[in-house]
Amino acid sequence: MKLGEVCQRVFSGTWGRDPKESLITPMESLVSDIKEDWSIDYARLPLRVVKKRQQERYRLQPFDIVVVKSSGSKAKVISGRAALFNPKYDEKVVYLPSNFTLALRCRKEVVEPKFLWRFLNSLVAHSFVESIVGTTTYPNIKKQPYLEMPVPLPPLPEQRRIVAYLDQVQTQVTALQKAQESTEAELHRLEQAILDKAFRGEL
Repeated sequence: MKLGEVCQRVFSGTWGRDPKESLITPMESLVSDIKEDWSIDYARLPLRVVKKRQQERYRLQPFDIVVVKSSGSKAKVISGRAALFNPKYDEKVVYLPSNFTLALRCRKEVVEPKFLWRFLNSLVAHSFVESIVGTTTYPNIKKQPYLEMPVPLPPLPEQRRIVAYLDQVQTQVTALQKAQESTEAELHRLEQAILDKAFRGEL
């Protein structure tokens, strides 16, 4: 199926107003940047003042997928990078997609949100994005061509099995990365100790 067919709603967001220009204390966080690990840094989201009507229209729901549509360069295309909105978000804050992103709300009867999120960050999806953004200085995704992306759709139980497997692999990768960082830190300390002894003539 095409990407547009597996989504019940696709919408861009807003930028709102600078809190400095308003007496209202903002409780609206805009998701405008997706990290390299395909996650959202909730602690660093910009706070903006957004009208009530826009809040109701654009408010993110758990398991919405937020996609970067306007960012990067010809040398490093990050348009298309996607994050899954965390269902454990702070309910006191209104989370909205910025106007630099697209929000996708899945048809859960046909696609597992986490499966679609993983697919949108795959090399296959990245190649499709590169083919539609062309060679402009700032590669921007246009909504309609993006929604034409073909999405492979195994049955829902198989999608969930794939997601579980990828989650397991990711856990192993994260553990290996932490072990590597620890080893590198220990080697660095050892190197510094050896150099210190060498400079003091104790070797």
